[in-house]
Amino acid sequence: MPSPRIAIVLPVRVAFGETVVQTTSQELSAEGVMVRSLQPPAPGTEVQLQLQLPGAPVLVAFTAVVRALAAGKESGFWAEFLAAAPGAGERLSALLAAHRAGPWRTPVPLGSLYPRGLLEGEPPPAAAQPAPASSDEEAKNQRTFPRHRARFVVRFENVEEFVLQYAANISAGGVFVATEFPPAMDAIVTVALELPGQEGALSTRGQVVHRVTPEQAAASGVDAGAGVQFIDADDAFRTGLDRAIDFILTQNGKAPA
Repeated sequence: MPSPRIAIVLPVRVAFGETVVQTTSQELSAEGVMVRSLQPPAPGTEVQLQLQLPGAPVLVAFTAVVRALAAGKESGFWAEFLAAAPGAGERLSALLAAHRAGPWRTPVPLGSLYPRGLLEGEPPPAAAQPAPASSDEEAKNQRTFPRHRARFVVRFENVEEFVLQYAANISAGGVFVATEFPPAMDAIVTVALELPGQEGALSTRGQVVHRVTPEQAAASGVDAGAGVQFIDADDAFRTGLDRAIDFILTQNGKAPA
């Protein structure tokens, strides 16, 4: 019997033929991963996947085959794992077990991803405890990577009546843009990010997965804006994003990821 799919957002690198795409996951199980993509490979295509797990110093690699496509607001493909690199299956199992315990507001403990002591000399970190979800939606979208507060310029390049916006926070999987005019829920947008510690702007497509109107913000005391999950980027974008997050952590007096 297939194991249940869990809604987890992770950075995913997809390679097939001469195509390489940096995107994010939507669902994950022991048998495969649902990958967000606006131009998915055809069913039956063999793909090489690299998943970025929280706290892991290396990407975990799988060979998979595309089994099914999804259209509409959940556009993407389901990839069934065929083979795993050494240690990848164990780390994935540890991540799934941690998420089954409940929605995580903090990163999954590094030690749980390396149950056999693969990081020699590292003391086991204290296990994080799941916090109760504040809403059904938050329970559905279990957070794996922490959000880092940062203010930098963001442009929605394909939104009519261009307005300069500013990010409120960023993570490995997406960005929350503070704006009084958030794009529609599930909208596909192109965002250009002037990331801290980087020269020039980096662009990628993304999907609006969270939206807070000014009225909702006033009632709940949060920022109005839109949460955008990254999809269909390239290696340069992922490298720049990782460097920016390391820069933010260093500026805040924390060790880079």
